[in-house]
Order: sequence, then structure tokens, then C-alpha cells
Amino acid sequence: MNAPPVEESDDEIRSNCTEEELEGRLNMVPFPPQISEGGFFCVKGIVFTGGPNGGKTTALSQCAERLRSMGLQVFVLPDTGSSMATAGVGFASCTAEAQKVIWVKNKLKMEMATESAFIRIAIASCKSSVILFDRGTLDTALFCTPETWKQILADMDLKESDLLARYDTVVHLTTTAMGAELAYDSYREEEGIPREDAIELDEKLKKVWEAHPSHKVIDNTAGGMEEKIQHAMSEICHFLGVRSPMLYKQQFLVDLELIRMVRDCDWVHNFLEEFEVEITFLEGSTSMSNTFVRRIRRNKPGSSDSFAQCTKQVAPITPKTPLCLPSCPSPPTPQALLSPDLRSPSFCSSTSSTHHSPTAQLLPHTPPQGHISPQTTLRSTESIITKREYEHLLSTQAMADGRTLLIKRRCFCYRMQWCQLDYCKQAGIIILEVETATPNSEVLFPKWLVEYVKSRITGTPEEVVFQPYTLAGGIDKVPSESFPESSSG
Repeated sequence: MNAPPVEESDDEIRSNCTEEELEGRLNMVPFPPQISEGGFFCVKGIVFTGGPNGGKTTALSQCAERLRSMGLQVFVLPDTGSSMATAGVGFASCTAEAQKVIWVKNKLKMEMATESAFIRIAIASCKSSVILFDRGTLDTALFCTPETWKQILADMDLKESDLLARYDTVVHLTTTAMGAELAYDSYREEEGIPREDAIELDEKLKKVWEAHPSHKVIDNTAGGMEEKIQHAMSEICHFLGVRSPMLYKQQFLVDLELIRMVRDCDWVHNFLEEFEVEITFLEGSTSMSNTFVRRIRRNKPGSSDSFAQCTKQVAPITPKTPLCLPSCPSPPTPQALLSPDLRSPSFCSSTSSTHHSPTAQLLPHTPPQGHISPQTTLRSTESIITKREYEHLLSTQAMADGRTLLIKRRCFCYRMQWCQLDYCKQAGIIILEVETATPNSEVLFPKWLVEYVKSRITGTPEEVVFQPYTLAGGIDKVPSESFPESSSG
């Protein structure tokens, strides 16, 4: 096991750092975050469950990438029932009652063996790890009657309490058939599961898992699926003791010279999780509705590429209701040690500068023209795919004009704000995305970054292809040719 890290004293930090570095080191969180127990690494298992069309697949994919971007090792265990169905031995293929019992028993054995294998591999890595389970062993109980289930457990010398103890927390995403009927109706057209059956299945799943001491039920809200997924991710981050996502994101255009600074400033890399994102749009994509596949490369020992298929579409906005998200317990910050001149410059959408440090300046807020209107919102679904599926989609459905984005992504946490720097070479821009509690929350920048932030914008790198930003007259005027070629860019 890893020994607990040796921390420098405040005096040592002050004596060995420049003012700029000191301000960053006192306010930034190094990667990976500590989810260790007693100074040693640990492995946490989290189950995702719920009724049909609850958002489980999207939540799994987004949660995995969020935790990986924090430097954590994340494994995603697929649903055993789906894997068996893909192999041609799904539950629907069983006709005789005895065959169904054999199927349920062997499914349970497979789940337990696969889960144990993942846990052993995570432990052997000596890294703090999170294993995300697409459904757990107790979901299997719904494939048979309560009496048959009890008999199967007895035959295998198991108790339900044994199965519950295999997981650290359980996240139940409620079917959209309960509280989001319009969303479920479109799903029903594809899957054909009646709303009443979906509700019944969802309630049964809640019941089989309700005895778990950390059973989190994520209901549908007026904010739609995006807000629901955000809530699920917040519950998980809160449980792990890492930074929870915020409901809103603010984007800023950053000067390309920042890449040169990051490349030449070694200490900044201690606080950055760096990886490459490759996004390829598929046939039929438009500015209002597009589908793309994503590949994330992590160039570090022991890491592997991850793949996902995503669909985003513009839809009428649904009024949001306030949602209370659990906040991660903040570690004590050494802000009291900072002199006034070391406190961070900030950015606020307000026109008043009374709350800013003398060195901070308000940046102009120019709403983009031709962008998604305030009456619409971006809705997305996401699923993890295999490398083979990814390559098949690339070869058969990629857009003929080669709409592929190559993004160098750097994530960091500053003053408990989650920040993401994306450099998109084709567009010749760097976008800083900062998560905030409200759309107009004050944004704090570290000293090493603040001078490079140029203006506030709206959008994400994925939208550049179809929704060009209005940046001083157009994206073509951003001097991409001035970017210095380097291996780190």
C-alpha cells in the first residue's frame, strides 16, 4: 500500500515559492484527490440501479469521466444480464421454469465472480479506485418470485445482507415514468414498455435495495435529465469526499499564450490532470441535433483509452426548480495565511468592481449572436462503448467532411471551483470552463491564469463546429497561427 504523503509546512512552502506559485499552491488541490482511509489507498464500489429510462447509462458514463478527470482510477462493470443477452442467453430465451432458475442462479454467480475480480485488480494496483457497477447482485431478485429468490440464496449459502455488504453505496435513478412522463413516452416508442410496468419495476428495485445504509434515490425534477444526472454525480462525489459538480458552467476565452506558460511552468503540472479528447461527429449531425463518438486518451502508465457515444439536441426549456445538492465537506483552507495582495483576482458578471482586488479587472461580456436562444436548452444522452464499437462507428457513420475535434484538456480545482481548460487546435482557441452555483456567481482565477483570460463566452468546444462563437467578429480572427508548436500543446 502507498505510504501517506509527506506534506510541506507552511513555512517551507513560503520560503521555496515565488509569490505567484505560493498563491497557486495554497489554493489549488493536487491530483489525485485523497479518498484514502488512514493515509492509505482504498477501493469504493458504487451501484447504479433504477427503472427503465432513468438515466442510468448516461450517469454511469458521465460519472466515470468526471472521476477520471480528477485523477482517480475508475472501472465500469457492465450489466451482467445485458452481457448474457448479447451472447444469446438472455432471460427471455428461457422457457421452462427450471431453466429460469438455473439462469438466475448462474447470473448471480457470474456477477459475484466478476465483481470480485474487478475489486482484486483494483487492490493490486495500489491506487485509490472507484468501481461503478451497472446494476448489482440484488437486481437479479426481480427475475424470479420472492420464494424462488430465497431458495436460490439458501442453495448458495447467501443472505441478502451479504449481497448488500458488497457495495459502499447504491444510487437509484427513478424511471422517467414517474414524474417525467413526456420524456418516458418518447422512450416507450422505442422500447415498448408500458408506463405502469416501468413504475412497478422501479418500485420493486427500490424495495430490494432499501436496506442498504447508503441508498440514494434520485427522483425526477423540473430541471430535466441534465439536472437529475448532476444530482446523482453530486451524491457520489459527496460520498467519496471529492469536489461535487455545480449546476451551472461559465465559459471564458483564454489567450493562446497560456499554453506556453503552462509548458514552461513545472509546478503548475502538479495540480493539473491532463489528457486528450478526440470527438468525431456522425452522419446527420446538425447544429440543433448531433451525435458524436468520443475517445479519451490518458498518456500515463496504467491508464487506458475510454470511449463513449453521445447525442445532444436542442429542446424547449423546462423551468427549473431549486435543487439542494449535497456539498462536499471542504478541507481547511490556508486562506488566513494569505496577505491581501495574494488573494485571488476574480471575475463577476456584475458591473460593480467593489468586491474585486485592486489587480482584478472586469472582463467584457458579449453575448454570442446566432447561438442557442434562452428559450432552449441542450439535452444529452451518453453511453460507454467498446473500442470495437467506436471503430465501427468511425468507419461507417463518420461525417464525410471529417468533422473531428482534437482537444487537449487540463482539469484543476482552485478555491473549491472545478475548472477545465480545453485547447482546440482546429478552432485556434482555448476555452476555460468553471462550474458555479448560479449562472452569475463570481469566478475566481489563480494568479498564473488571470492575465490570460480575455472575455466571457457561451458554448463548449463540441459546439464550435456548428455554433461558431462571436469573438471579436468571428472565430476566424482568433490568431491560431500564433500558437507555438510543442509536444505539450
